[in-house]
Amino acid sequence: MKKKLFAIMFLTALVLCACGSDGNKNRIKNGTKSVNDVLQEQNQKTSKDNKDSRPADSDQEDENATDDTASKSTPDELVPAGNVPPTEEPEEYDKIDVDLTKMSATMVYTEVYNMQSEPDNYEGKIVKMKGTSGYFLDEDTNVYYFACVIQDATACCANGIEYELNKNYKIPLDYPEMDDEITVVGRFETYIEGDYKYIRLKNANLLEDKG
Repeated sequence: MKKKLFAIMFLTALVLCACGSDGNKNRIKNGTKSVNDVLQEQNQKTSKDNKDSRPADSDQEDENATDDTASKSTPDELVPAGNVPPTEEPEEYDKIDVDLTKMSATMVYTEVYNMQSEPDNYEGKIVKMKGTSGYFLDEDTNVYYFACVIQDATACCANGIEYELNKNYKIPLDYPEMDDEITVVGRFETYIEGDYKYIRLKNANLLEDKG
């Protein structure tokens, strides 16, 4: 469902663990999918696809692969037509309703979990968060998905929120690189895609890290 290269890179950037599995199951049952739900599904599919498609002499090919070949698949060179740029005027967001950057790691992780579990309670609120950039490309629809990923206090579990930057940013050229440290602020919203409800920060801005 997702383009293999980007899904693998996104999965590599996260530290997934069993401590969040029960919550993910509940969110799927309730009709809401989190970033981790999608990633875990893609991880299973990618493993199966790699096993089915791997040729017998692929080990030799891997040894002969060069850095130049690997560098050809970058987001700057893959600009699909599926993403429609946002049309709303950018907002400054002078008032922040939920500032995750001022919370402890434990509180941030808990708050993000609450957003995924009870998203209606956060609808329309302005959320500011800091974490690691991640993305993947759905090869069926040629749509990029971007997320700000955070870890809990023990650094054993990761969770994240999808975001969509305002119309001043081109997709995907102006978006952060994989694993970049980012601070993003936007309006929380839920949206339906397929059979599931998702959450994201809409019309978001990237903020400079002032240390």
